[in-house]
Amino acid sequence: MASGVGQAQAGGAGPSCLARRGERAAAGGKLARRCRAGGRVIRVAERKRARAPSEILPRKRGTEGEMAEFLSDRVFEDLKAARKAGDAVRVKVLSYLLDALRKEEKAKPNLPMQAQIAVVRRLVKQSQEVLEAARAGGREDAVGQELAAQAIYGEYLPATPSEEQVRDVVRQVISEMLPAPTQRQFGVVVKEALARLGPGAEGKRVSEVVKEMLP
Repeated sequence: MASGVGQAQAGGAGPSCLARRGERAAAGGKLARRCRAGGRVIRVAERKRARAPSEILPRKRGTEGEMAEFLSDRVFEDLKAARKAGDAVRVKVLSYLLDALRKEEKAKPNLPMQAQIAVVRRLVKQSQEVLEAARAGGREDAVGQELAAQAIYGEYLPATPSEEQVRDVVRQVISEMLPAPTQRQFGVVVKEALARLGPGAEGKRVSEVVKEMLP
């Protein structure tokens, strides 16, 4: 009577291939798996390759409208293009920007676009501080680097509404609220004004205008 892994299964089926637990061995960055079929030993090699952080694909999003739009997805695609083009400056700046955005997203899931734009503005502010220090120290190479970085960050900043536009929107929001709002409704007015002005509006400036206009 035939026995062992070479035994044919009932019904005339061919020899089965049994993966033997414990025979997986890592060697030279590869995983080897052995299985025996009809007395033959088959080795299946699979290369185990860890992805670099920059190669990790964007997280899967929900259906449209289910989750907020993520600026990091756009930066991720631009970073891939910069790598392909061999643009070292863009790769460095976009990698830094992508890291900052993803850290913020991780801390605050479904981060609204207004908050994502705030991350970019924060990096621009930091870059400006470095630039001014570099100018004071006569380090022209550093000045050039920061100017290039700010130009790249600027690609992800929407147009900022003018002072007149901000005042017009705040005035409109206040006029539409009944009863007439006071300083107690400060937060409500600011939130509505920001929603109408879009992600390009700076919360600090809108808040200042609202505070000035409310009785």
